[in-house]
This record gives sequence, C-alpha cells and structure tokens, in this order.
Amino acid sequence: MQISECSTLAHILHTRAEQQPDRVAFRFLADGELETAKLTYQEIDRLAQTIAALLRQCCSRGDRALLLYQPGLDFIAAFLAAFMQAL
Repeated sequence: MQISECSTLAHILHTRAEQQPDRVAFRFLADGELETAKLTYQEIDRLAQTIAALLRQCCSRGDRALLLYQPGLDFIAAFLAAFMQAL
C-alpha cells in the first residue's frame, strides 16, 4: 500500500512500520542538537499500539485525554496512541 492511500495518521504510521520497520521515525534532541533517543517506525508503532490498547480499557471513543509528559519520545507514542484508540 502506498502512503498516499492512507486515510489517517495511525494508518500512515502502521504502513511505514510494515514497509520501513528499521528506519528511524523520530529522534529526540535534548538540547536541540544532541540526540538522546530515537525510535524506528516499528518501535513507535508497537509502543503506540500498546498504549492504545491500555486506553481502550479505560476510555471510550470520543473521550478526551490529557497527555502530561516530560519532553521526549514517550509523548509522541502517547499522542499517536490517542489517534489509534479513536479508530
């Protein structure tokens, strides 16, 4: 499947994870220059899916969520999970 055929952000992420699992999707630059963490498409997809499954246990579709995270990749995973949970 082509990325252009994807209809949601979650679908794009999952498609990338299938097609380019080892490619770096996100890098965290602690001071704007120094890379302190990174996640591949496969890693971020799995992490977001895990968080989405937890959200489904305690939240209903359409519920609001407040994401309170320190700067870093955990916020991105939770943000993407919220989109996945809404599907």
